[in-house]
Amino acid sequence: MCITSELAHAKKRIIELEAQVATLEAREWTPYPPVSGVERISPQGWVDFNRISMQQNKVVVNGDILRYGILADTNSMDGVMDAPHIVVGETVFDRNQLHVGDIVSYRTETSDSIIHQIIKIETDSEGRLYTLQGTNNDRPDTYQVRNENILSVLICLIYARER
Repeated sequence: MCITSELAHAKKRIIELEAQVATLEAREWTPYPPVSGVERISPQGWVDFNRISMQQNKVVVNGDILRYGILADTNSMDGVMDAPHIVVGETVFDRNQLHVGDIVSYRTETSDSIIHQIIKIETDSEGRLYTLQGTNNDRPDTYQVRNENILSVLICLIYARER
């Protein structure tokens, strides 16, 4: 009687395990745990697919005037980009189409080029004012930037190694 009870229990457990296996097999595999992240601002798309051609050994992005540079090691954009990564920005675009989340390069009175993310857009009688912040900075930049100080909008990031 004891063996019969154990056998019935083992059969029941096998059925439970087979059901779990079937459930797991039905799911799409992912290396990430089943959790949701918090929605964060992200850059919008700037490059139409018809401007991109993928060739055997290269990717070509056609644009009016593209600007590129190697990042300085300021740590302000850590988590997204860092030195010596290479950024490519588009310089000919409608600055009034910039959105919160876009990453831009801009100039100030004291710097020729800074790359930060737009976190707020306001408008006054002279036009748009952008509040920017490095993704690794705990507070926004202490100044606002106008359209004429925006040099480019980031369209490509290459995670390059040291030379």
